[in-house]
Amino acid sequence: MNNDAELYSSYDHGQKVDVNYFLSTYWNLLKLKDNENVLDVGAATGDVTTEILLPRLPTNLKKIVGVDIAENLVYFANHKFKHVSKADFVVLDIGCRTVPEEFYEHFDHIFSFNCLNWVPKERHEQALSNMYDMLQPGGQLFLTIVSDNAIYDIYENMAREKKWKRFFTTVEDYVSIYHHSVDPARKLVDFLKKVGFVIDACKLEDRTWTYPTLPYYKNWVKSISPFVKYLPEDQVCDYIEEYCKETRKHKNFTVENDGEESVRLNYQILFACVSKPLKISQFRTNGFREHRI
Repeated sequence: MNNDAELYSSYDHGQKVDVNYFLSTYWNLLKLKDNENVLDVGAATGDVTTEILLPRLPTNLKKIVGVDIAENLVYFANHKFKHVSKADFVVLDIGCRTVPEEFYEHFDHIFSFNCLNWVPKERHEQALSNMYDMLQPGGQLFLTIVSDNAIYDIYENMAREKKWKRFFTTVEDYVSIYHHSVDPARKLVDFLKKVGFVIDACKLEDRTWTYPTLPYYKNWVKSISPFVKYLPEDQVCDYIEEYCKETRKHKNFTVENDGEESVRLNYQILFACVSKPLKISQFRTNGFREHRI
């Protein structure tokens, strides 16, 4: 996403609606206990962690830790929510080779909302494996991943255009690995089972979000696009306008004009709730899991 933390925090309403929906719909799958340590992977600016997730957790929670790969977002979250004593924010690349020792089997529950759709395919399994390793035996992972979304088609289309292709050289890293999948839920289940999880639930859900005005939509595009940071300042406006032109062409976008233009997006989100077995069949070396062959 864009590195502008303030902008992202101001235009993440759609994600907050999705998070509230999935937590409300599937909360009964969670087996919460007293004095838990909880992790939020891909916490970004910390708004979802502290304003949506934390109030739902037991009041005797030990600590909730939000992690994100972007240092500026973590700094923003720590500053904005410094008054929340039970929340800390830490820089962590969830696709790293091994998890920090202090996080190993430390968390009772892990949540991750629309983070893994930003993790490239070559590190996707590693990211899930790291979350497995950070869970205590018997712990649960509650996960949402953006699957089918028109923004990925727009990224791919603009990457083919001569004007923009030199800024989109890593476009494949920003397209969800489930976007072109025939059966994204099965693909996710296969990943989760491979790293050792037991599946409690996995479902592909259709979602819709309306951006109330065209200026709002443009600001949202700027806040979420991972390519803005690569563009010369004098080309950002042109990029946003081209993006809007691509929007009007796409079947999953509807631009409505009822006095003022609004943009409606249809998309799909993968949901999974999975558990780490109480008895682990894999053996461990130096504190980290290795699979028997």
